[in-house]
Amino acid sequence: MMDDFRQALIAGFERLTAWADILDRINVFPIADGDTGRNLVISLAPLRRPDRDGQVMARDILLSARGNSGNIASSFFQYFIQAGSRENLPDAVRLGREHSRQAVPDPQPGTMLSFFDALAALLPNTDVFSDHGRISDVLAHLEAVVQDTTDQQPKLRKA
Repeated sequence: MMDDFRQALIAGFERLTAWADILDRINVFPIADGDTGRNLVISLAPLRRPDRDGQVMARDILLSARGNSGNIASSFFQYFIQAGSRENLPDAVRLGREHSRQAVPDPQPGTMLSFFDALAALLPNTDVFSDHGRISDVLAHLEAVVQDTTDQQPKLRKA
């Protein structure tokens, strides 16, 4: 799992980097400040080097955090990256979810927190690694969660 996990972290970071400008343009919550994508790229840059010790990488992610989005994501990923095994992934996601909610003074639905909530609820009850069909189901569910975020915030409904 670890090689696949490392490759997934790198691929995820590369995709985030590619979409950062769009995130800057579309984010309107809590304010449309035009830096959400950029803050996430800066905050999660340590994911580019997942070959390092998990604790070192977790520290680097926390020290790199910028803005609300970066603080939320960094608080989640500091635990997620230290899962170490498939068996530990549900607990790592749960801890990351709990700490991501503490990263901002007023956590709100309709943000990446909703995604973390769904992932934390799903993993303990689903063997996502049993076959590719299960992974596809999980991804479809999480994509629906992301799509639903626009209904959870008045600012997002208006945008």
